[in-house]
Amino acid sequence: MTTRREGVRVSYNAATNLLMHPEDRGRDTVKVRFTSVLEQPNLVVDGVDDLLSIPLSSEHTAQLAALYGSRVPASAMAFQNTAWDAFVQLKMCGIANNFLSTSRACTAHVSHLVLDVTGANAALYEPHDVPEGTYGRLILALTTSKKKTKPWQSCELNALSMCAMYLSVQVSSEPITDGCRVALIYHLVYDDPAPGFSIEQPSRTAAAAVLTALASIRYQAQKYGIFQIPNDDGDNDTSQKPPTSFKHIRGYALAFVNALDASGEYDYVLARATKKRCEYLARPSNAAIPPSIKASRTKTYPSRDALLLALVEAASGIDDDPDDDEDEDGFMYGFRNDDVLSTTRLKKTHEPELPAATMLQLLLDANSVDVIDEYLRHSCQNHDHPKMHHIGPKLHACLTTYGWSALGSAVQAMLQRWVATSPPEILHLPFVLLASLAGVLDDPICAPLDHPRLPEVVQAAYVALRSACDAAKALDDQRNFRGRKGDRSWDAALCTVQCSLLIEAYVRDSTLSLWWKCNTRLPPILLSMVYAYWAPNGLMAAMTEKHAVSLYHEHVLLPAIGLAVITNSRVSIAPYVPAKTRRIDWILSRSKSMTANLGNLLYHASRCNDPRDVYGVYGWYLAAFTEGGDVDDEDDRCWLLSTVCSIAKRIPILSRNLTEVATCVAKAVDCLTLRPGTLDYLVPMACDDAVPLDEKLRHEYSCRRCVADALGFFNAAKALGRCGRGRRARV
Repeated sequence: MTTRREGVRVSYNAATNLLMHPEDRGRDTVKVRFTSVLEQPNLVVDGVDDLLSIPLSSEHTAQLAALYGSRVPASAMAFQNTAWDAFVQLKMCGIANNFLSTSRACTAHVSHLVLDVTGANAALYEPHDVPEGTYGRLILALTTSKKKTKPWQSCELNALSMCAMYLSVQVSSEPITDGCRVALIYHLVYDDPAPGFSIEQPSRTAAAAVLTALASIRYQAQKYGIFQIPNDDGDNDTSQKPPTSFKHIRGYALAFVNALDASGEYDYVLARATKKRCEYLARPSNAAIPPSIKASRTKTYPSRDALLLALVEAASGIDDDPDDDEDEDGFMYGFRNDDVLSTTRLKKTHEPELPAATMLQLLLDANSVDVIDEYLRHSCQNHDHPKMHHIGPKLHACLTTYGWSALGSAVQAMLQRWVATSPPEILHLPFVLLASLAGVLDDPICAPLDHPRLPEVVQAAYVALRSACDAAKALDDQRNFRGRKGDRSWDAALCTVQCSLLIEAYVRDSTLSLWWKCNTRLPPILLSMVYAYWAPNGLMAAMTEKHAVSLYHEHVLLPAIGLAVITNSRVSIAPYVPAKTRRIDWILSRSKSMTANLGNLLYHASRCNDPRDVYGVYGWYLAAFTEGGDVDDEDDRCWLLSTVCSIAKRIPILSRNLTEVATCVAKAVDCLTLRPGTLDYLVPMACDDAVPLDEKLRHEYSCRRCVADALGFFNAAKALGRCGRGRRARV
């Protein structure tokens, strides 16, 4: 199934395929006459004993007409001379590609042989079945024998004529007064067709029409496109002096700009992109350049001085694309084959508000429930944005204002669309939103939904969410957890499992509580069995056996269970808990995120008779880790500090363990002496708002958070009377 995002890309491919250099003399039809053909086809036709050669005799023509009528299918023909096929592929296809201005290699596939006794039947030259990837047709007119009173000249015996054209061209044929017109019909098929390739002559008018149609699409997943300007030779070598204004643009790029102008639907700017920033060289007077593009950083683009043409749609806009292992927020186009060259990620952390949240607030102010319903169903996107959680309060306000009965189905459709199209690193967001509305998270992104039958509403939404989520693929595909976004994908999987466990426990407990009030005769164990029979399939039950590997256990499963159990002790974890718990120094690792380590500690605490005993083992591990020479960088101690402070907010510390734990926390001042950039991994865990783009400001922010966590830890210990005078003096 083709997604809307893929459809937008195909449309842009179709538009760029319709472009050509203004200097090119592209045609829709080409006619060539060969006065001498050195190779004979040696054509063999079923039912004809002799080999057929050029010119065809009148006897062979009559015999073919008697056997097959006006068409001899390709299945009934064979060419015994291999040199003939080489002549067609190299000579004929080369001429067709050159004059029709196509850039991709193509192959001629024989379609049929035409026997036209009148010359006026143009339908005979139209193939019945067109193979996939066909952009045109090739017609070879073969010579036939004349009357004996008009012998052939020696130079005309092996002559033939060729005509090549796009599929969009209508064939016409002039009538003849004598004999039979014979022609071989070939399909011109791309060896590697581009998505949305053209079957008509490249032209600016056709490209503008495609761009205009694309701009009229109501719901799109992209916000801008980036078009790389090739040099005069048609490649992306930027060693030549780059143009500094639109009047210096030539060739293919000029054709693209003209097509954009002709469509009247796009704003565009000329920019020079480096690995760190975009420098805008020129723009039309009416071009609207969003702030997010002005402050962009093109990290993934390899060229040091690449020229980019940033296209920003003026109407509905094109937002992020996640596609693959590249970044999500744009796509780049190059030469005529319009392969996607690369993608670039534009930082949005400086924006004051999430666009989706702003849109919901505007629709709320306009008091248009129908438009809100339409926006949630089709247009509201799940973004990789640090402020994505801001959509929670806006959505809650919509549901509070108009009710679940008015917008519930739209919310379910939005959650299903998000979970089906989101990349692994943001797959958890629809689950977090539903868990927040259910009121089962200790750090929700919105208030619980006020509804008299909230468990039923949550269960229906969760069933819809699970039906669209392929959990086994999303959480089991190890390719999702590699590369630059691997850590975020692990944490997203962890959060997905945690929210699912809490939602399932909430629905189960609410249902059992209701049934117990209605039927007090049934024991709770039977109620649980009845519930298990009809309840929605749990997320964990849908996972494959590959999740039994230790890597998945330590990064996702055990941390998710630990975080879920600390929130709701009735979470059903029995089928998923390993029989043997690993040592704590094995499950804690600097290679894991702080969320994973915190969850592992909480899971380990849930397995102890007294959860506070976890500090006994953890304190010993901290002392060995910080004083035994296992730490190469001091920023590792700050990582430990964040983990300690996080768990101390949930589980009280026994006085006998305070010394070892406080020793680690006292190392918080080390962060003040670290180099900028060493604490970047702490920012996503501690920052609820926009992440500073400047490295120095980001470092100062991280240091303040570390010291604040340490002070909060000791203030809490002092309030409980567990921090002695010696320890305070030491700090």
